[in-house]
Order: sequence, then structure tokens, then C-alpha cells
Amino acid sequence: MTKTKNRDAVLFMSGRVLSTLGSTLSATALSAIAITHFHASAGQVGVIAAAGSVPPLLFGLLAGVLADRVRHPRQLLVLGDLICATCMSAVALGIWSTLADYRWLIGLSLLLGTVSVVTESVYFIHLRTVVMGELAPARARLQVGQTSAQVAGSAVSGPLFAAVGGVVHLAIDAVTYLASASSLLLLRRSSRVRGQVLRSAQIASSDEPGSPRRILREVRSATRILFVTPVLGALMTFLLVQGTCLVATGTLVAPYLLGYLGLPIAAYSVPLTARALLAVAGSLLAAWLVRRQVDDARLMTCGLIGSSLFTSLLPLAHGHGLAAVIVASACLGSAALFSAVTNIALTSAMTRWVPEESMGRAAGAYQFLGTMGIVVGALGGGRLGDLLGVRGGLTVCSVALLFSLTFAIPVVRAQKPGVRGNQRVG
Repeated sequence: MTKTKNRDAVLFMSGRVLSTLGSTLSATALSAIAITHFHASAGQVGVIAAAGSVPPLLFGLLAGVLADRVRHPRQLLVLGDLICATCMSAVALGIWSTLADYRWLIGLSLLLGTVSVVTESVYFIHLRTVVMGELAPARARLQVGQTSAQVAGSAVSGPLFAAVGGVVHLAIDAVTYLASASSLLLLRRSSRVRGQVLRSAQIASSDEPGSPRRILREVRSATRILFVTPVLGALMTFLLVQGTCLVATGTLVAPYLLGYLGLPIAAYSVPLTARALLAVAGSLLAAWLVRRQVDDARLMTCGLIGSSLFTSLLPLAHGHGLAAVIVASACLGSAALFSAVTNIALTSAMTRWVPEESMGRAAGAYQFLGTMGIVVGALGGGRLGDLLGVRGGLTVCSVALLFSLTFAIPVVRAQKPGVRGNQRVG
């Protein structure tokens, strides 16, 4: 059983990491294709970014509740990978044949967001069936692997785009989706562990577990899971406000680097590679700190503050020379380091504070709240770029990002000195 579980864990994580590599390439290519192929404005780039967030906003809470009831998660994940591979291939073919315009990118982003709202929570909880021991270290290792894949994707995306164009990025992503589906199909163990957790949650319920009344009640109560303690409530408020400002700023990164700074497409990957490399460093550092029993909420707070400060410095990159590339790389890289710290700490906190049978609801609620910020931030950032110019819009977003740090004050006040935030909630 140990060998089987180890093999399954390797397959599961390998497929996820490969899919992350492909997604990094395609995510980089979408903005670049929109700008270089279709001459999209900053506002149109913002619409493309926001389109993928509409499905999680509409269905995130319901998807989280239903994820806790999935009896065959592997089949669902395989189906999601196959749908994404098919649609990614179709868009790549459309761009190659000159049939597509930027609206195809909006449709692709919308479809990827639809699949993501179904699969993300399932991926998060399905790890229970393929690993041994505590979940927090396994989830940290998975995140480090995904961040490493982002490094590789960011490093090759610019030169690859310059050499062969963005269609190849989308084609590679389609192949990695197929590789992820294959790795899931090769898993040997069933979802027995997950089924036991599901049955335990159902037995404790006074209603029929699949009744519409119970599902609707759980949808209404899902967000309360994330606000049940003062630390979590203050932290989630901070995450929502700060995340909105970060997304608004991030929407203007590609127009700023490619348009305002005039970086050649081959050099476009330099800041992105720096961001990915320091994200790996942040993930490793955060995983080490978590093992050293550093308080989860305090670690998240420090990460959020650091990512906000360094992201707000991006407008200081000016001109068209090497200095602009260095400043942009330093700002994006440092912000990514602190963001990685935040993500690892949040994963640890969610694992410690939320029971496994409620993990789908918690992940869905967090995705729903974060998506609200993504939609507002992407559309707002793009609109500011159209009205004020890319650098002007980026400056306004940076000021708003610094202002969002005031929401960190309740987080700090809500934390009790010397107490690790590991109390579980029901």
C-alpha cells in the first residue's frame, strides 16, 4: 500500500505540475497574443483577464459545496483536462488559420474559468486519497512543484514566443492537459478514503445529504467558514481588498512591459522569470517556516504586506533600457516571493483550521471571494489604463494597493501573541 500510495502521489503531483507548466505558457501568451496579434487595448486585456473569473463568481460557492460530495473525483478531473485540451487546441488552430480575433481569447478564458471552478476544489481535497501522513507538507510540496513549473514556463515563454509565436504556447498547454489526464488515469487507488470522509459527514447530517434544501443551506453558510474566528474574518477582508488592487495592477503589467517600456518580446520573459524564480524561493522559505511552527496568520500578513509594497514600486521602471528591465524584474520578483509565502501559509492555515469534510466548501468560498476581487480589479485596471494611459493607470493602482495595507491593521490586532492559529472550525 505504501508503494502504491507513493506511486500515486508522484503521478498526481507530476500531472498537476505539467499542467501548471502549460498553463503558465498559455497565460503568458494570451496577453501577448492580444497585444501583438490583435492590437488589443488595456481595457480589452482586462476583459480577457476578467472573463475567466465570471464562472467562479457565479458558481464558486455551489461548486465548493458539491466538491465535498464528489464520489468519483478522478473521473471529474480527467473530464476537465480533456475539455481544456480540446478547446485550447481549437483556439490555437483558429489563431494559426487567422480565423480568430481577440474575442476568441475571451471565450477561452471563460471556458477555462468554468472548468477551474469545478476542478480546483476537487484537486485540493483529492490529494487526501493519494498521500500518506499530514496533508499540509504534501500540499506545500505540490505548490513548490507548481511554482517551479512556473519558473520554467516564464523562462522559455518570451524566447519561444519570439521564435515561433504564441500558437505554440497554446498547443503545448493542450498537450500538458492530456498528460495530466493520463497521469490521473494511471492512479491505482480508488477514492475509498475520500468516500469514508464523505460518508462520515453525511451520517452527521440530520437531512438527506443530497437534498436541495441542505445543499442550498450549505451554500448560504459556506462563506461563514472563512469568517468564524476574528483572525480569519479580518484576514479574508484584507485578502479581498488587497487582492482586488493586486489584480488591477497585474492587468496592466503586460501592456506596461510590452507597450510603455517597449520591451522586445524575447526580453519580456526576463521579469517574468525573475518573478517565478523568487516565487520558488518564497515557497521553500514559507514551507520551512511552517515546519518551524511559525504562526500561519502572521506569516500570511507579512507576505501580503511585502507583495503589496513591492508591486506598488513597478511604475518606477521607466525608459527603454537595461535599467527598466532590472527595476521591473526586482519589483515583480520580490512581490512574487512574498506572494508565495502568503500562499503556502494560507494552505497551511486552511488545512489546520478547516475540517477535511468542509474543505471543498472552504476552498469554494475562498475562490468566490477572490473572484469578486479579480473581476473588479481586472476591469478597473484595464479601464484606468485606457483613461489615464498605462503608466498613469498603473500609478493609481499602486497608490490604491498601498492604501489597502490599512486593512491589515485589524488582522494584526485580531491575532493573539504567542498562540499558533491552529484551532479548527466546523
